[in-house]
Amino acid sequence: MKGATELHLVDDVAALRDELYRFAVASARDRDVAEDIVQDTMLRAQRASGEVRDPRAWAFTVALNLLRSHFRRRRWLPLGAARDIPVADLAGAQAEAEAVHRALGRLTPDQRTSLVLHIIGGFTYAEIAQLEGGSESAVKQRVYRARLAFRSAYGGER
Repeated sequence: MKGATELHLVDDVAALRDELYRFAVASARDRDVAEDIVQDTMLRAQRASGEVRDPRAWAFTVALNLLRSHFRRRRWLPLGAARDIPVADLAGAQAEAEAVHRALGRLTPDQRTSLVLHIIGGFTYAEIAQLEGGSESAVKQRVYRARLAFRSAYGGER
């Protein structure tokens, strides 16, 4: 029988499902892989034992590690052509979304992950450093360089 702490974690992670999915799609650039990552994160929440102080950080750390494992197993980096992720029914909005995904695809996986965690996930530099197991200054530098690279790539698209 699950304890109250474990059930609380499952509920907390379930409430983060959409956020985790957006993070996984932006990182993996593949909706099917993103769905698998979210499902595996949910399963791990169900199987988790012990107390988790920060369910959000726990869930994103699990998702990040699952993404890393996925790409390590495939020996493939998520730098290929972007899949369509519909933003709206308008052709202009779709073209804009594709340009954003192509620009994200030009970042290194570490840059993309840090940038997505910061912008889409809303994590602070300190939280990202804790999730990635690095220093806050390294994260700040990586996000800064990711923004520059993104602007350059995105500006070249237009």
